[in-house]
Amino acid sequence: MRNRVLGVVLGLFTGCVTVGMPVATSTQLERAVQATPGVTAEQVMEGRSLYVRRCGNCHQLIEPKLREPDEWPAEVDRMAQRANLTPEQRQRVVLYLQTVAKP
Repeated sequence: MRNRVLGVVLGLFTGCVTVGMPVATSTQLERAVQATPGVTAEQVMEGRSLYVRRCGNCHQLIEPKLREPDEWPAEVDRMAQRANLTPEQRQRVVLYLQTVAKP
């Protein structure tokens, strides 16, 4: 449990360093967890970190709210191979983007 809490704190700290990309609110996280069985808040935050690190290495990041949630899977699919994302990482990036995109 202690390691999990530490991971969340480190994830939030890392998120503060990255300017511009939103961190999911508690309401958004709760909605994501309720909408998809087995999803955790930590997975959403990991998706943000992957998006910033992997996608932001090559190009300017797209603000998540500029796309509808259902547009993100295809957008990520276009770039997943270039970003060297595993299927699990791709899923977490999409999860983050859909969580903070327009409702």
